[in-house]
Amino acid sequence: GPERFAGEEGSAEPVAGSDGEAEVVLPARATNRVTEVLAAEGDRLEAEAILVRCESFPMAADPLAGQARVAQATAERDRCEGERERIEELAARGLATAEQVEAARAALIFANRELGMATVTLQTSEHMKSAADLKMPFDGIVVRVHVQAGELVAAGHPLVTVRRAGSGR
Repeated sequence: GPERFAGEEGSAEPVAGSDGEAEVVLPARATNRVTEVLAAEGDRLEAEAILVRCESFPMAADPLAGQARVAQATAERDRCEGERERIEELAARGLATAEQVEAARAALIFANRELGMATVTLQTSEHMKSAADLKMPFDGIVVRVHVQAGELVAAGHPLVTVRRAGSGR
């Protein structure tokens, strides 16, 4: 196609290609560093294929650390559940006090809350990591790649221009 810098200001508006077919310029959503460019000009890709990876947002926790925290919280919850069952069985035989039963139940409630928080934190960090990836919005063709790995881009800077599959070229 013609050398053009359509959408340089970062709009995701369709731009007419050389044959009149609509092309879409996909901009950076935030100021960020491009870490990997997976798309090449001429690639035919399905919707949701990752075109460009950017650094995760700074506040995004490491998903591996989050998975470890969930595993640890799950183990602690399981331990507390077993302890509560053991104390309740002892109490039924008159070998544990009501205070011990309440303490075991409270520990299980706390462990369940910790597991819930660990799970939400993990889901949030995974979402933030995936939000840093630019994905193909539909089945189509990569018309132009505007960036290289290592490049720092401002919000709105064009990353990739694409067109729907079956359109033109």
